[in-house]
Amino acid sequence: MEAVLRTVRHPLGALRRSFSRLPLPWRRRLFERVRPPRAAAAQPAPAEWLAELAVAPPARPLLVVDDERLFGGVDPWAVLPLGGLPPAGDSATLRPHVGRAASSPSPIGCVVSFTPHRAAQGRELARTLCWPHAFADPAGRPLGNVLGSVFPRLSVVVVVYRHPELTRLCLEALRRFTAWPNLEILVVDNASPDGAGDVARRIAAADTRVRVLGNPRNRGFAAAANQGVEAADGPLIALLNHDVAVSPGWEVPLLQHLLRHPEVGLAGPATNAAGNEARLQVKYLTFSDFLRFTETRATLASRPLPLPELGFFCVVVRRRVWEELGGLDEGYGLGYFEDADFCRRARARGWRLACLGSSFVHHWQGAAFATLPRGELEDLWEANRRRFLRRRQHAG
Repeated sequence: MEAVLRTVRHPLGALRRSFSRLPLPWRRRLFERVRPPRAAAAQPAPAEWLAELAVAPPARPLLVVDDERLFGGVDPWAVLPLGGLPPAGDSATLRPHVGRAASSPSPIGCVVSFTPHRAAQGRELARTLCWPHAFADPAGRPLGNVLGSVFPRLSVVVVVYRHPELTRLCLEALRRFTAWPNLEILVVDNASPDGAGDVARRIAAADTRVRVLGNPRNRGFAAAANQGVEAADGPLIALLNHDVAVSPGWEVPLLQHLLRHPEVGLAGPATNAAGNEARLQVKYLTFSDFLRFTETRATLASRPLPLPELGFFCVVVRRRVWEELGGLDEGYGLGYFEDADFCRRARARGWRLACLGSSFVHHWQGAAFATLPRGELEDLWEANRRRFLRRRQHAG
């Protein structure tokens, strides 16, 4: 019944999902018959986005403290004194203040009380904002340790093969626009022959949150993703393609949804390029237009969209789910269908999947396979499609 309702509510998404199951040569011929070849549509320019990204304000978490004199400074937090906010109780009144202070359309933060007699006020504010509250004794644990225990670590795994410009844009946007304070980024370089791995290593040299794992050959997406997750520390794992540009606070709705709903095992964002209902029609080309579009999306109080599959170009997964399923099936080789296979197995174990429309990322779809010859690409697609169908039938 759920599948029928989803098809009725989102007929185009259901049609795209069915279309994606056809063999790739059939899809090409059908698409060319329905829509004859024409000049390629204008696409955003990564080089121009990089230039604008360099001057964009970073998304930072907000730390509300009751006594600034006891705050020693903890990167990458923005700090606001408790007395600088209106009285707690009305989230609509508070949100504009915390949003501006955190320089993010989806602010994430924590209220910290240093003095016992102000703790009740701090707890009330935290309850209104749906943020955690912590009490820090200046003579006890360092504030950084207190905050580390409040926010579980997010480990972002980025598999890289070719495309140094897209790789740089992906990592720079990830570093600048991820507001979650407890973050590590693991880049797995699948022996990129064009310097994409070197771009990642230069970024890692300037940011201790970034680590690069190098492979002597292209192991494919599934094996490289498994390798990155194995090296990661966090209980929350994000997989991100290197042809994705994230928006400010992209991870906040996804992580908050997982933390508040224990039955949800995977969460993904809306995007401009996907084969299901996660896809949105967009008209932006410049980076500033992209930011304005995503800021509007972030303010939406839309209900999560339950989907049978999430694209692993950008997804957040509980480590518990990852380990329960044994990671991605490396039998899919270079790629295609390994994400659909993982989602099918997760649903079979009772985990729910959710798409959060308040989170949005841009996806230069197909960049990872753009250098493969057409015949080799079609053979890979068909082989993995058959493998996926066999595994699904075998599972009953």
